[in-house]
Amino acid sequence: MKLTNSQYNLIMNEYSEQRFQNSYQLDLRTDEVYATLPRIKEINDTISSLSISCARMVIGKSKEESSYLKAKLISDIESLSREKSFILTSHGYPADYLELQYNCPDCKDTGYTEGKQCQCLKNRIIKELYQQSNIADTLEKENFNTFSTEYYNKTVKDPILDCTPYENICSVLNTCRDFVHTFDEQYNNLYIYGEVGVGKTFLTNCIANELIASGHSVIYLPAIKLFDLLSEERFNKSDDFSEQAGISSYLYDCDLLIIDDLGTELINSFTTSELFNCINERNLLRKSTVISSNLSLIQLKDIYAERIFSRLTTFTILKVIGDDLRLKISLT
Repeated sequence: MKLTNSQYNLIMNEYSEQRFQNSYQLDLRTDEVYATLPRIKEINDTISSLSISCARMVIGKSKEESSYLKAKLISDIESLSREKSFILTSHGYPADYLELQYNCPDCKDTGYTEGKQCQCLKNRIIKELYQQSNIADTLEKENFNTFSTEYYNKTVKDPILDCTPYENICSVLNTCRDFVHTFDEQYNNLYIYGEVGVGKTFLTNCIANELIASGHSVIYLPAIKLFDLLSEERFNKSDDFSEQAGISSYLYDCDLLIIDDLGTELINSFTTSELFNCINERNLLRKSTVISSNLSLIQLKDIYAERIFSRLTTFTILKVIGDDLRLKISLT
């Protein structure tokens, strides 16, 4: 999961091409309007000549005289601009028809605002990173439309949850769907746990598929891979763009971070610290996180620090019960 310099350059070329298209489309609109509304061209030419004349006139003038000339220029331009807007709108054109249009008005299709990556660029990079992962193929097979409840037992109740595995998975599915449907309105996080093979990863893939399809930026990582990447960033600097920019920035900024199989990684002070930083930073930014694990929160409390446990208790906790589905499916 690395974005190389060449990949970054390709993305920036896309921005450059978009700016060229913006300018080209403005030229076409301008030619169109000039042909049908010649007064608009006169106004634009007058505005240009006024600006040039004022720049020449202020040379050698006192501060007071320069301020007067600039104020008069602004007033004259505003008056001409109002006339231009009136002419355009009265002939069925939007008032901003002769202004540059941008896909992202925040960065004006440059990818950067005030020297920092714009959110649109971050999302574009996350999409590129996502395309490199093998989850893209997986999501075509594992989504809410293909999730089947038929392999979950409908007769034997769990003594603790007081429901059958079938009833349990139906409830969990509804919660996951609600999480997706209210994603933009309600800030929420999910902790999905249960025995091996009960469908936890399938559920996280369902969530990822729905949110990616609706235009959200999603990063999905097995816990082992997550900490490998963070370790590379911390200890093995290179010329890769992803490491220069810091993979952690994308982990913090993406709309949804999915950490799969938490607890399978080598647990030490580094992983404990990085996990806390990740969860805490995303919580401060109100960015949702979904975690799946074979471990209950009580088991995690024994492994990780108390402060991580306290953060996870704010998550919506979903326990998935049942037999190993992979074994069941292989026997059918």
